[in-house]
Amino acid sequence: ASQISTATWTATNAQGGYAVPSSGTYAFIDITGTGTALGLGDDQAVLVTMPFSFETYGIPSNQACITNNGAISFGECFPQELWPTNTSLPNSYLPTLVLPLWDDLDGVATGGDVYYATQGVAPNRRFIVEWFHKKHFPASQSPTGVTFEAILVEGTGAISFQYQTMASGVRSWDCGGDAWIGLPGFHGAAGDACACHA
Repeated sequence: ASQISTATWTATNAQGGYAVPSSGTYAFIDITGTGTALGLGDDQAVLVTMPFSFETYGIPSNQACITNNGAISFGECFPQELWPTNTSLPNSYLPTLVLPLWDDLDGVATGGDVYYATQGVAPNRRFIVEWFHKKHFPASQSPTGVTFEAILVEGTGAISFQYQTMASGVRSWDCGGDAWIGLPGFHGAAGDACACHA
């Protein structure tokens, strides 16, 4: 016997399991005094172990690859993450990207650093990565550094991006003018996604 199936398709601008991003509440958490400094050089990345597993697009991992260039991925550090210029998204080589501000940021030698820390008690912990006073590359053309962070919430899959200072001193770079922000399904210019804080 044969069977005919019918289906109704509905378009959406959000990938399955994720809500459309909202502006949320400004709640920046400074971890420069309590977190671990990574001391990353220009275009470097490091794999760190989180105290809990975090799931992105159905893939759980407690291994976070933190890049100097404002990106996080999970599982392992792929060479493509070290690229200082943004690549097309979504990208099958980088399926689990979290991009608070993916841009060409200079290394620790020019000031600023990248920190990570865990706050709270299981099962309600937060894994925080803060890019502190990071100058755009080349630093000689970036008078001031930007400060921003990503907060991953245990058990909920919630991701929050917080922006403390987004003025680099160069108008085209302010508010991440040429950066990618979001998840692979929600990428866009930083000017559409954040407010500048003095």
